Amino acid sequence: MQYYYLLHYNISRIMIAHRRDGVSSRHDTTPNSRKLTILEEEAIVQYILELASRSFHLRLSNVEDMANQLLSTRNSNDTLHVGKNWATNFVKRRPELKTRLSQKYDYQRAKCEDPKLIGGWFQLIQAMKARYGILDDDIYNFDETGFAMGIISTITVVTGAECRGRAKLAQPGNREWATVIQGVNAQGWAIPPFIILAGQYHLSSWYTECNLPKTWAIATTDNGWTTNKKGVEWIQHFNQFSAPRCKGIYRLLVLDGHESHHSTEFELYCQKHKIVTLCMPPHSSHLLQPLDVGCFAPLKRAYAREVESLIRMHITHISKLEFLSSFHKAFTASMTEKNIRSAFAEAGILPYNPETVLSKLDVALTPSPMNSRPGTAVWTTKTPKNPIEAGLQSELIKNRVTQHQSSSPTSIIAAIDQFTKGAQFIMHELSLLRAETTALRTANEALSKRRKAPKNRLQDGGSLNIEEAHHILAQGAIERQLQQETHQHNTQLEGGGARSQGCKEDVIVQYILELCARSFHPRKSDVEDMANQLLSTRSDNSTRRVGKNWTYNFIKRRPELQTRLSRRYDYQRAKCEDPKLIGDWFQLIKAVKAKYGIADDDIYNFDETGFAIGMISTTTVVTGAETRDKAKLAQPGNREWATVIQGIGAEGWAVPPFIILAGQHHLASWYTETKLPKDWVIALSDNGWTTNELALEWLKHFDKKTAQRCFSDYRLLVLDGHGSHHSAAFELYCQEHKIITICMPPHSSHLLQPLDIGCFGPLKQAYGRQVESLMRAHVNHISKLEFLAGFQKAFTITITKRNILSSFAGAGIVPYNPDRVLSKLDVQLPLVTPTNSRPSTANAAAAWTAKTPMNPLEAALQSDLIKNQVVQYQDSSPTSLLAAIDQLTKGTQTIMHQMALIRTENTALRSANEVLSKRRQAKRRRIQHGGTLTIHQAGEILGGDAVDNQSEQVERPNRRCSPQLEATSRRIICCSGCGEPGHNIRTCQQFAFGFCPLLHLVWSAFNYRLGGYNIAELEFK
Repeated sequence: MQYYYLLHYNISRIMIAHRRDGVSSRHDTTPNSRKLTILEEEAIVQYILELASRSFHLRLSNVEDMANQLLSTRNSNDTLHVGKNWATNFVKRRPELKTRLSQKYDYQRAKCEDPKLIGGWFQLIQAMKARYGILDDDIYNFDETGFAMGIISTITVVTGAECRGRAKLAQPGNREWATVIQGVNAQGWAIPPFIILAGQYHLSSWYTECNLPKTWAIATTDNGWTTNKKGVEWIQHFNQFSAPRCKGIYRLLVLDGHESHHSTEFELYCQKHKIVTLCMPPHSSHLLQPLDVGCFAPLKRAYAREVESLIRMHITHISKLEFLSSFHKAFTASMTEKNIRSAFAEAGILPYNPETVLSKLDVALTPSPMNSRPGTAVWTTKTPKNPIEAGLQSELIKNRVTQHQSSSPTSIIAAIDQFTKGAQFIMHELSLLRAETTALRTANEALSKRRKAPKNRLQDGGSLNIEEAHHILAQGAIERQLQQETHQHNTQLEGGGARSQGCKEDVIVQYILELCARSFHPRKSDVEDMANQLLSTRSDNSTRRVGKNWTYNFIKRRPELQTRLSRRYDYQRAKCEDPKLIGDWFQLIKAVKAKYGIADDDIYNFDETGFAIGMISTTTVVTGAETRDKAKLAQPGNREWATVIQGIGAEGWAVPPFIILAGQHHLASWYTETKLPKDWVIALSDNGWTTNELALEWLKHFDKKTAQRCFSDYRLLVLDGHGSHHSAAFELYCQEHKIITICMPPHSSHLLQPLDIGCFGPLKQAYGRQVESLMRAHVNHISKLEFLAGFQKAFTITITKRNILSSFAGAGIVPYNPDRVLSKLDVQLPLVTPTNSRPSTANAAAAWTAKTPMNPLEAALQSDLIKNQVVQYQDSSPTSLLAAIDQLTKGTQTIMHQMALIRTENTALRSANEVLSKRRQAKRRRIQHGGTLTIHQAGEILGGDAVDNQSEQVERPNRRCSPQLEATSRRIICCSGCGEPGHNIRTCQQFAFGFCPLLHLVWSAFNYRLGGYNIAELEFK
């Protein structure tokens, strides 16, 4: 028999002996290096997939913690841990898992992705349509969206092949806000937009220079945001344009729960004009609102393209005029019938199809209970996964044992193995669940304790360090203060309530690389336009265009190019990446240190950083292998602001943080329940931002903590140009206490400030991890207590001596090394420096060899070479001569192609400069204070003013000049006495007292009151 297996299956005798003796194959044997069993790994996989289904995706570090947790339950040795790269290798070898970049997803949105809730919404739509007899043609949706005028979106751009990170794409960076209220109809047409700008007055240039359609409306508010009043003005605007197109009696208006959509005046207007409003479920507009689903995103991308084109033309500040012009183009390109119809279809409204939305729901915040009872099928031996299956497996084993007499025990042993495997699997899962339960219990106990604890007020505003707060608590002064404030509060309440080839492609490549060198990376569509521009310069067929996929294939076959995701990069920052400017900064540091004898240990840096306490950062997480897009990572989403002012020293230690919270009163729970160090300080402001007063308090805090550690007479404090760092009180305090402040060049803190380089980034990432752990413990709202506790853990992990020392080294300050910064400068905003067109040696002609010329001098040398070869040519081969002519031709063609691209750029620049010049020369003429104006109404106001001016000019020749008319037109200077031109009142011969300034003043006033009549027409008695 052994010989038969050896012959037919190519199995060795040793292998058969091993299997007979019970030795497992290598494939079935767990490697010695693997610390977890297959069952333990399977339990981890199932746990990860369960969390991922609820949008609680785990980081690699969390997976590592789970493995260590299982190891600790199996072994008494708590020091046994998996390796550094275990989690990465584990995800690689498990086909069910992979890593993905996370996408922040607010907890409230995730919680509302409930099929029952969404299904109820669609039933409500059907009921409202049936109740009021609303036709499909009369269904509308409206919402507002905001624009930070100088901010662009992240996109894929074409850049040089050597680019390693995200490509920096320059943007103007100004964040002036504008809001657009937009309405769309289910049949594919759009209500004229209602634009809200920040300001007090309407300027005539908005209406005369932007070529906006006459039906568009512009309104103004103090900050560019919408208000209840503007909401009412918009519904009137909506009624004006939708009423004439109404096919039925009622119109259905789908909207969200914004306050301005539900004011009393808004609702009354809708009732009066038979507009039925239907409000979506809260936090569901990303699924149910047509404008959010298919219109606003293309609109913002189109606007970003317009801003990119302006920045490439060196228009570095987007004013309201540029915004209106760019928005007009973006609106025309994106708000099309096709987009609007597809938006209503994606929202499941028209055509009516709830499954379009229901099929997108992929978040279940609570795990669905497994069906604990199998179906009617007969149980077969396999690994049980729940108690019922374990019972069935047990019964199967008992039956087989009962029936077993002299038969083989193989089936019984296999069933027992599977039963044991299921039990072990459940035990591993139980271990993970116990760990999660412990964390949940701890979190819930802390929350319960905090909710039950009274909010004891310690102090009204100001700053308190932890030690002072405990001292107040110990004295018992808080009860008396609380009684006084309660009495005051009650008193107050009583008062009220493929065709570009050869050198053409080389030209395109060089042009792209030149743009990339200036941080103006082009999109794929821009590259396609370049190719079509070159094709249009050819005389053979000017209508030829490159194909749809030409750009993609062009980048693929050119090794110098690649596509990268862009990174927004403010123009002001890019402009300050100047080696000379940065070099001067380091010379200044060196000079200040030498002048005041400052030691390296006495160099400090401070800055503030902000936290939206319920927001997390984007990170790489582990998720199921079927995930196609970014993994949605649930976050609390509350955006209450807190600021931390932090100082660090070059010797590697940190000044205790100075935390600014939004509020009016200090609460006792901040100091008793968070276990903060006693030298930390908490201050209050109305919005959680820093102020000049709080910056001064921080400086006193800094002086208190650093004065005792001073190694020399002076301390150097590196800071940025924030207004609170340069107040008069701040500067005086520094002078009195021998603190030398040195301010970095503007917009350069990302290169020169140690805190920005190596501390704030890790700090925010660590805080994000703390918020994620709270979310997994079902703490879905981050209060100030959770923020303080989470921030303390993050601070302890990240603001370490190692990080601080590396931050100062990365900024080139300590140790002093300017090259650490200068080597990072990779943005060149000015035009590329022209190459030297003249060789350095005098014998350039003699040294010239045949090659493609790239400048005029090289073209001349190539021409001389050809002439010499023609003169010397007799019976020799013409190959070299022909090659030289080809190279000259190629160089000429290259220059011509470059000229074609530069001509296009120059035309665009010239047009932009003409528009800018015209706008700069135009007067800022105000035509209305506040309110709303359509383009048509503004044109009528401007037209009426023009008629008045023309009438006044017609009437002017019929009467004498006067001071009143002279103020209106200064073309002819007339005497204010006799009215004749050519002289003034001082030299007038007819006016007897023209020499007296006082009488002249009286006469001028009298003349003005009489309406400009001539003195000769009056009789004095």
